[in-house]
Amino acid sequence: MTKTGLVFDPCYLNHATGAGALSGAPFEGLAHQTPHPECPERIANVKSLLDYSGLMQYLTLIPPDSADADLLELVHSRKHVEEIRRFCAQGGGRYDDYTPMGPNAYQIALQAAAGCAKALDWIIDKKVPNAYALIRPPGHHATRHQAMGFCLFNNVAVAAAYARKRYSLKKILILDWDVHHGNGTQSIFYEDPAVLFISLHQEDLYPQHSGTVEEDGQGPGKGFTINIPLPAGTGDMGYAYAMEKVVVPVSRRFQPDLILVSAGQDAAVYDPFGRNMLTYQGFADMTAAVKALAEACCQGRMLMVQEGGYNIVYQAFSVLGILETLCGKKAGIPKLWQDETYREPMHFEAKIERVRAHHRSFWKI
Repeated sequence: MTKTGLVFDPCYLNHATGAGALSGAPFEGLAHQTPHPECPERIANVKSLLDYSGLMQYLTLIPPDSADADLLELVHSRKHVEEIRRFCAQGGGRYDDYTPMGPNAYQIALQAAAGCAKALDWIIDKKVPNAYALIRPPGHHATRHQAMGFCLFNNVAVAAAYARKRYSLKKILILDWDVHHGNGTQSIFYEDPAVLFISLHQEDLYPQHSGTVEEDGQGPGKGFTINIPLPAGTGDMGYAYAMEKVVVPVSRRFQPDLILVSAGQDAAVYDPFGRNMLTYQGFADMTAAVKALAEACCQGRMLMVQEGGYNIVYQAFSVLGILETLCGKKAGIPKLWQDETYREPMHFEAKIERVRAHHRSFWKI
């Protein structure tokens, strides 16, 4: 039996982000500082739940290989890579209000990108049918020249560039369902028709004024960026509607050779950073839709990459639901609460129909 791959290494827990207020920025007016939201417990809790649940028996652990800056420079400028390396070598600190880095952050971020590349090797070589990269720091806000929003380097963009260079894959779909817009990934591939970038995100959340419907690519990449900004409270039904009406039909027309997913869980119902009310069943359902898409278009080749998710308890259960769907096995963990997706009319249909109308002539949807 070929098992789903899981990229994980204890080194990812060593990325020290220190203390921070709810926003991630320091706030000295508090008597007691809380841990930074992008903390090691985010993925430590996931791995602990996978071990406890017994689901690890259905997963194949993929340790990252060592790598050098050449991997990062597939999408990032040498100046940016060297700036982060030097900043960390000098002791680190707060690169900006939202992006702290310890002295070893550069090497850990490099290992995160290397873990994604290693997972692709295993997927292409058919050692695993698909994989999940349980890594940190996250990446989808990092642009070619800038770290931001907890992100040093853009893991999913590096993975896409690596797949094209190493395996000559012609067309890659990147689906980003993190609650925040994947502005970094969008900017890297904005003029590239070989990468279809689709982002489902809460409208005008972070970065502000980023990820509008009108941002649809440039030059030869015109039409190959699709933003689906969703209203707060969209819930499972709204995401399912977006998948059915936009993501799946456009992706089938594109016919990718590989699917990459920026699979943040901060759109979840209990997350402090978003209000899009997804339940872990919603994450499982989206995973099932993308898995079916991969099986129809690209021999099942699919890599999901950890991005956000800041309720460290609910996030672990959300990832569990994703991985149960990827590997086709149930962990048998009883539900600790009864989720009810938000059912008040939130006008998500009108928002999604506007996206369809904008892209209808190009993608025939």
